[in-house]
Amino acid sequence: MKNHNKYIIFLIGHMLVILLVCLEGLGLITEFLSAWLIISICLINILILIRTTMLFTPLLFPEIYLLLFGLYELKLRTGMGMMAIQGKLVIVSCMFVWTLLCLGSKNIFVKIGKVSDYKFNVGRLKSWLLLLTTVSLSMLLYEWFKAGGVPALQANAETFRMSVSQSGMTHTLAIMIKLVAVLIEVYWISKIGKKKSRCKLFIFLYAIAMIAMWGTANRGELVFAPVIGIIVLWTKYPPSRRMVALVAIAGLVVLAIFPAVRGYGMYGKSYFTQYSQVSTYQELGWLMPLYGTLAYNFEILNRLFETFSQHMQWGYGQYAIFCHIPFLHIGEELWVVQNRIWNNGFYGALTSTYMGSWYADFSYLGCYFGTALICVANLFAYGKMVEKKSMGALVVYAYLFYVTLVGCYSDAFNFVFICYEAVIALVMNQCEQKIVRRS
Repeated sequence: MKNHNKYIIFLIGHMLVILLVCLEGLGLITEFLSAWLIISICLINILILIRTTMLFTPLLFPEIYLLLFGLYELKLRTGMGMMAIQGKLVIVSCMFVWTLLCLGSKNIFVKIGKVSDYKFNVGRLKSWLLLLTTVSLSMLLYEWFKAGGVPALQANAETFRMSVSQSGMTHTLAIMIKLVAVLIEVYWISKIGKKKSRCKLFIFLYAIAMIAMWGTANRGELVFAPVIGIIVLWTKYPPSRRMVALVAIAGLVVLAIFPAVRGYGMYGKSYFTQYSQVSTYQELGWLMPLYGTLAYNFEILNRLFETFSQHMQWGYGQYAIFCHIPFLHIGEELWVVQNRIWNNGFYGALTSTYMGSWYADFSYLGCYFGTALICVANLFAYGKMVEKKSMGALVVYAYLFYVTLVGCYSDAFNFVFICYEAVIALVMNQCEQKIVRRS
């Protein structure tokens, strides 16, 4: 398929989504039918991407985002409000802007190619991993000591983990141990098809890192390294479409199991009874944990659209930028403000996708600015990956892609992410060596 045909397909697809939302706002089409059509368009575009270009391309994000928005529009859970037409148009038009920026990039339909002319300086890698493990594990143990225990070992693990500091320099250094697992996975992937060199130290450090992430009782931290490892592996060695489908199904199962296990641990059998009661269709009650994980964040975003300007002043950078800087920590985080103005008594963070913090800072204009910023960052990293064809550039892009994908759920594109990206880039630059081939 020619590139210009791809341009036309994606532009038409997103223009149709905008049209559907407009028709829905005018009362010419039902919300339910509009949702199914949006889901169908996004699934078609995703299939085109899988068949014709690299799987983990920046073009994939708007399709996934709109797909989840379509699921939200189905309103399979009771208590979901009606999002105003302007909110819906902002969401879909932001994805249209993302697609336009991607299609304007010369590298967007270029595959990465072979990444094999680089090797690791194992000695340097060992030194960096030992340093990162020592620093981050010390900080993590210090956090647990102050909190009074390891979150995962507590009977009330979900609420206990929220008592552990979720921000600040100490927490930033503590959670950095997940980068140890990522770097080890990247090293193992680089050895595929080459002479094996078993390093017991790497196995030991990887086990420590994963046990530490399990100890946080945070599912996001636990799956961080495996997901990035899959992105790096599949970018270097593209899988079959069957494998993609199987892993996608397995991922959905895991997403359903995590909240179910967490809810059962907190509320017992009543948790599942509650979910069957809040389901629009009682026979689909078993899907509610998965549906809530995938779609309910748009409901939080909707509440933010409806109530924030009435109760709070715009943050002008506080929520998206300044409150995440460890050594500044200016003002409250958005979830704290939300819980207070809504008076919901919730113990944790209600996430409103990546758009929530940008909206709280700069209204609807902030949604467009945040979208453009994240998209440009993805395109820049993607271009460097295509040009350099190094494992270092690949893992930096993989991490950025993961953070962007998590943006469908919450906002992880912040100062802490930039720090972690810098650490990965520094370590890879110090440990990666280009193979000089002699004729």
